[in-house]
Amino acid sequence: MDTRCCILSFGCIAAAAFLSIWGASDAQPPSPDDVEVLRDVPFGKVNGRVLTMHIVRPKPTSPAVKPMPVIVWIHGGAWIGGSKDSGIPLLLPFAKRGYFCASISYRFSKEAKFPAQIEDCKCAIRFLRAKAKEFNIDTERIGVWGESAGGHLAAMLGTAGDVKEFEGSGGWEGFSSRVSAVCDWFGPSDLLGQAKRSRTC
Repeated sequence: MDTRCCILSFGCIAAAAFLSIWGASDAQPPSPDDVEVLRDVPFGKVNGRVLTMHIVRPKPTSPAVKPMPVIVWIHGGAWIGGSKDSGIPLLLPFAKRGYFCASISYRFSKEAKFPAQIEDCKCAIRFLRAKAKEFNIDTERIGVWGESAGGHLAAMLGTAGDVKEFEGSGGWEGFSSRVSAVCDWFGPSDLLGQAKRSRTC
């Protein structure tokens, strides 16, 4: 694991996690009217399948504020369901405090077997780095937060770094998929043990 990446596994304090271990954005907190949601922004393409994210961010200002830290939400759903729409209400409070936020989609296991899911998440991080100047984001402060299956994928982003076997071919090669902080919200970690327990129940 990259020692610069802090991984948290909590059941109820996700919102406080980034603020306490990472520090709030240097930007002045915007009012609700200063926050915008950009829906279904394409970030990658695999075998003709377009991957998209919702972006929740403070409205751009002129002159631009300092580059914003990033929080990426990964939804749960047992790797077979769920929606990135669930991230919007969770991310709005952070955007109001000056964070650039994204809620990402990924291919479900019925469509593509593992490691497709982590490949798609890594593609999203590479996309954000590739668009850092356009989005005015701080590439040294990209954190991920996920619940359940999304927590598992968030933890993998924190521990897999630039592992080539998980990078995939969604796009933005040459950019790093490393993250600086992880909040794992009740994500499974011992999948073999979980499968074994299920067979004995």
